[in-house]
Amino acid sequence: MAPEGGIREGQRKITRSFSPGTAYRYLYKAFSLVPKGRHEIHICVGTACHVRGAPRVLDTVQDLTGIKPGETDLDLKFSLETVNCLGCCALGPVMEVDRKYHG
Repeated sequence: MAPEGGIREGQRKITRSFSPGTAYRYLYKAFSLVPKGRHEIHICVGTACHVRGAPRVLDTVQDLTGIKPGETDLDLKFSLETVNCLGCCALGPVMEVDRKYHG
């Protein structure tokens, strides 16, 4: 999570205005405006994974966790994101949970 004060302080150190920093925060997925869950789930929805069943995987994960892409559950246990590619198309559909790939 990237708190407002931390972003402003970082910008002061690199002498940038607040406006570009806000853009960076939205541009890069590494920065988050909300707390992330202990377990981060990324589901590939790229072309290869999509045609091999990624929508069903995403639906199943949403049903099990009760959250949609871009959300974190209230217990801060899970965060769910979709990504365009995880780089292992031959294994599709693929999901990454806590930096471990499952296909």
